Amino acid sequence: MIMILVLVLAGIILTGGVPDEKPETEEYHPLPPEQLNLLAIIPLSGEGSAVGLAQQYGIERGVIVANDHSIKLFIEDSAGDPDLAGEILKYYQQSYDIHAIIISGCESVKAVAPDVARSRIPTAAIGALDRPASYDFFDTVIWFTMPVADEIQTLTPFLKGYSDIAFIYPETGEGRERGDMIQSSLPGTRLRMIPYDPEDEEYILLIRPLQTRPPEIFIIYGDESVPAIISAIRSRGANPIILVWEDGGESLLQEAPHLAEGLFILAPATARDHPLFSDDDGVPSGMPAGIVAEAFDAAYTLSSRISFCMGDSECVTGWYWNRPYEGARGQIHFNEKREVSGTYEIRQIRMGRSERVEEIAAPPRTVYITIDTGGSPGWFIDEVKRGVGVALNLINTETMIALPLGMNSGIPSFFDAHVAVVYDTRAPRGAIVIGHIEITPDGRGSVSGGAGLPGRDIGMCNEAYITRCFDLLDTHVQEREELQSISILSIPEDGESVDTLRKIAASRGYTINTRVNTTDTGSIREAIETIQENNPKGPLFIYVSSPQEAIDVQYGIRNAGYTPGAIFTMGDAWKTGEFIRRTGVMSGGIMAGSVFRRESITENQAIRDVNSLMVRTTGREICDISARAFTGVLMAADAAERAGKSDPVSISYALETSDMTTEYGALYEGTTYIVQLKDGVYRTATVQLPQ
Repeated sequence: MIMILVLVLAGIILTGGVPDEKPETEEYHPLPPEQLNLLAIIPLSGEGSAVGLAQQYGIERGVIVANDHSIKLFIEDSAGDPDLAGEILKYYQQSYDIHAIIISGCESVKAVAPDVARSRIPTAAIGALDRPASYDFFDTVIWFTMPVADEIQTLTPFLKGYSDIAFIYPETGEGRERGDMIQSSLPGTRLRMIPYDPEDEEYILLIRPLQTRPPEIFIIYGDESVPAIISAIRSRGANPIILVWEDGGESLLQEAPHLAEGLFILAPATARDHPLFSDDDGVPSGMPAGIVAEAFDAAYTLSSRISFCMGDSECVTGWYWNRPYEGARGQIHFNEKREVSGTYEIRQIRMGRSERVEEIAAPPRTVYITIDTGGSPGWFIDEVKRGVGVALNLINTETMIALPLGMNSGIPSFFDAHVAVVYDTRAPRGAIVIGHIEITPDGRGSVSGGAGLPGRDIGMCNEAYITRCFDLLDTHVQEREELQSISILSIPEDGESVDTLRKIAASRGYTINTRVNTTDTGSIREAIETIQENNPKGPLFIYVSSPQEAIDVQYGIRNAGYTPGAIFTMGDAWKTGEFIRRTGVMSGGIMAGSVFRRESITENQAIRDVNSLMVRTTGREICDISARAFTGVLMAADAAERAGKSDPVSISYALETSDMTTEYGALYEGTTYIVQLKDGVYRTATVQLPQ
């Protein structure tokens, strides 16, 4: 016996001594099993099935595909029953070597905890807010659900400005706990605690006392009861501020999307550039992104660790000890108890989709468009207001006209906010501005997302108009030489259009025989007599700055017996109802520039409907000025609707991608035409020179 012991001791010494349990220089791995088995126990039926389906999607997306061995994923339905969850685990332990577990729900985690502890199986707890009073049976559990304290820490700054809050919660300890934490985080705030029975189907009686003295904000905790509660709150047409949790918001979107617009949602923050959200598959509509992301992170890290550790339990659970991690929920952190902490965010539902916001505020009742007329005189602003008023009527009421926003009341992407305008001043302090229009009496106009940004041209081009005038003269100048020599009359003095006229005339080979303005002659009569004496048959180009001046010119021409070869007018004064009404047939044959074609009223049903609305509300048909004003307002509102936000750059981009068609709110194509006054109406068809 002594000899045997000596030989054994000698053998140990020769082979390097007694080995340590683990090498100090490298991580220890046992021999790899043939297959690594990951079991997920989640509620796929019953009340929690919506959560379970989202968890299933995240788990299936998250489990890695190992290169050197297989990872088998088993998913079983607990139906939300903790006892069933325990039976499922026992069955799989008898049938397989289970290397890791993902389990949903606090009670289910507690039910399997003793077996998990004995077997030393790494277990990811998801959808499990509660923490155990004692961790004796939970030393292999990794808690992936962020605690209630993280919710309240995110929510508190958003609620600082509110003094009266209604917290509506299911009559459970979990609901009361949230209410107590909100109250303690907001000392001095009136918090009305209103419990409800999740088994109820109608909540009118629950909400009725709140409708007498409504709170500033409703906070509703729950999921499947949320649609019925919000329906009761909004039953009288009210549109208060409402905040719900993520699963409740998704329930509302699926069951009653018409009630979801403007709703605020408290949800776990997610990394939108993570492959879970950014690849082609993304997250299916209706699945709470935070729940999917939590399940994904659990499945990805757990499958990665059992693969790396070859199923060794201590290696897997040790990795989570006091570790930061960046995954589908962005940056999160596990503490010494392997409990996760992270951040939440506030989202708002807009047009059926939720987007992150920086404040919880009531939806705007009114948004504004600013209109800059350059300090134009009253006659011009009156004409602009005719077009603007009809556009606002179409946007803010259901007119059923087939134009953008004509079928709605307000702008849907701004929670049906109505549109108002301000002229030559800033919008009220704190107001949301969705567009800026510049429109002036020289025929020009533009619309943009905000003052100072490049605008989309919606007015006429004076250069194009004058060029078309000379194109028309060119067709007759060989047979009527007197047309080669033109006259210019400016009242009271030359405008920018006259400078453009002089340059184009010179480039086209026309001479300016007579050029006068009333500043030099002293009166319109004397100016007309001068032109009549020097160039009686030449074409006359006239620039005036008001309808009264245009009327005086027209009477002066008639009284003098002056018959120029053609009369081309410049400026918007000639297109006003005042000028047309007071000059009557004596103005027949004069020409002007316009972007609006009177003929389009008979060619396009939507334009015909707008014209009918304008006649009913203003007593007059559309003219070039009102058409430009209408188009500017409607295109700005439509661009804001398509942009979905009030950011001026986004609205300007939406305007840039718009076409000048009725589909985008325009009453014309944007081409500059020559129009001729015939029987009190400017028309583009059969424009011709007087004989």
